Amino acid sequence: MRKTWFIRMLLVLFIMMISISSYAEESITVTCYVGDPSDYEEVGEIEVFNTAKATSTCNKIFNDCKGQCTGCYLSDEAGEICIDKKGKEFAKE
Repeated sequence: MRKTWFIRMLLVLFIMMISISSYAEESITVTCYVGDPSDYEEVGEIEVFNTAKATSTCNKIFNDCKGQCTGCYLSDEAGEICIDKKGKEFAKE
């Protein structure tokens, strides 16, 4: 009886670990700037899982944006990358 209970618990833990690892994505910190990011008028930071949605998420989260924010994140290869309202990436100057 104890052996059956132990095996069931191991099976449950195994299934939980598989499902957790399959849904775990790394979030990316995005800095939200009002208007042109080169002006450094930062309103805050958010965490996203999809960089293409960074700017739209900034504009939804921060009232100060009034639809004019641009989201930027740090890239290991290219420095700070910003995303325009259409989801197109460009390097911050």
